[in-house]
Amino acid sequence: MAFRIDPLTSRVGRRIARVVLIAAMVPLTVFGSVVFSRGRKQVETQERERLHEDVKSAALVGLERLLMLEAGLRALLLPGVGDISQRLSSFPMLEGVDTVVLQPAPDTPPRHLQGTRVPAHLTEEHRRRVREGRARLVRGADRTAWVAVGDDAGTVVMARVAYRETFGYGRRPLLRPTNTLCILDDAHVVLACSGDDARVPALVEAADVPRHGDDELAIDGQPYLVRTWSLPLQTDYGAGTWVVAMMVPRAEAAAPLRALRREVILLAVASVLVVLLAVLGTVRKQLGPLAVLEDASARVRAKQYDVVPDIRSNDEFETLAHAFGSMVGAIREHVSELEAFSVGAATALARTIDAKSPWTAGHSERVTEMALDLGRALQLSADDMAVLQRGGLLHDIGKLAISSAILDKPGKPTDEERAEIEKHPATGVRILEPIAAFAAILPIVGQHHERFDGAGYPARLAGTQIDRLARVLAIADVYDALRSDRPYRKGLPLAVVVDYISNGAGTQFDPDMVAAFVQMMRPRLSPEQDAMGIDAPAA
Repeated sequence: MAFRIDPLTSRVGRRIARVVLIAAMVPLTVFGSVVFSRGRKQVETQERERLHEDVKSAALVGLERLLMLEAGLRALLLPGVGDISQRLSSFPMLEGVDTVVLQPAPDTPPRHLQGTRVPAHLTEEHRRRVREGRARLVRGADRTAWVAVGDDAGTVVMARVAYRETFGYGRRPLLRPTNTLCILDDAHVVLACSGDDARVPALVEAADVPRHGDDELAIDGQPYLVRTWSLPLQTDYGAGTWVVAMMVPRAEAAAPLRALRREVILLAVASVLVVLLAVLGTVRKQLGPLAVLEDASARVRAKQYDVVPDIRSNDEFETLAHAFGSMVGAIREHVSELEAFSVGAATALARTIDAKSPWTAGHSERVTEMALDLGRALQLSADDMAVLQRGGLLHDIGKLAISSAILDKPGKPTDEERAEIEKHPATGVRILEPIAAFAAILPIVGQHHERFDGAGYPARLAGTQIDRLARVLAIADVYDALRSDRPYRKGLPLAVVVDYISNGAGTQFDPDMVAAFVQMMRPRLSPEQDAMGIDAPAA
């Protein structure tokens, strides 16, 4: 017979595979960690440098276009030919501006030269500044900003700052797809951000974005690399210092490492698989004898003591197999001795019990023999037969506590004497309980006088509540009691006893077992007795 063993189901195989995996993975992991750690730092450094250049470009472009917007507005105020609204399209500096408003005097309503947005409100301080020839950057409603210029006559022209065009994040060449650009005023209010996510302005406001320099912030739970550039607008526009912030997710910054990481991981996995397959093949071959020994051990656990493991590996496994075979042989001899001793001890105890009364001599051995015959008819297992044999021999051990005067009384026992007799199953259980080897027979000892209809003793159990082997012994016990002589009567004929037990099916006895008993007893009846009509009850 050929035996095989799966290395992954073997503890030894798993242990070897685990050691190999660890030995292969630790250097690869350490090497990969060092490479990726250094690579990540280098990539982050490069990304910070790119962010620095990007935010600087955006800030300078924004400042330049603010100056151009201011220049375009001042040009509108210069004397020229035609109406000011007609000259609006003549100035390329105003390209991309969606709203331009003219207010000739403080007390006159504003006039929209272009667009329809409501302009920012100009305070008296704003008007004073623009009359002095200085531009003013004014915050309007809904995070808008307006550049206002004027002349000494009090005429003011304003244009809404288009953040997308001013800071260039609407143009792909000036902003990489992975980057996010935000503009904050001097009060840390986000005026605008690139992208379509409406949550970004509030998240950036909640973050502690630095005024100038680089940092790392968590925005909406995601780590970002951030680089900011300050735009001092107080002198030129009276608007304090704006901040231009350029951000990129840390994961995007490390994107160049992803392809390398995948290749390294695939190479590592392939290497480990090759090593593992080679190891498993070797382990399977080397651990084959373990399967033989495992099978032999299982058979010994199943009480099959004829095992001789056949291992011819010319190594320690073969030596172990010879030692195992010798051990099983010794166990076989020892078990045979124990079984013989156990049955002999139980038989000796049974004879001691039966010797208490001359009327019960041999009762326990006869009951055991009949119970074993019935057990064979019921096709009980070898283990059940062994338990039944010991239980039969010791089922009446509780009678040792009953007075001989009661046991040998020729007449019917009194109620008090009957109660004393009915204690012997429970007494037998108490006697045998301290002996662990007799644990399996305790149900037989304690329940062999229970009835199938629940009218028995001592616990009034019924049906399948009664132990199966106890139901077998109950039939054998009654059979021998009726067949044997007693002080108050002679033993009954076989046919009468069989008929009595047959009639007790479903009341005193298990009907299935009675059917097997009657079938077993038919060959023992004479033709005349069999003709009396003793039939097996319906199961």
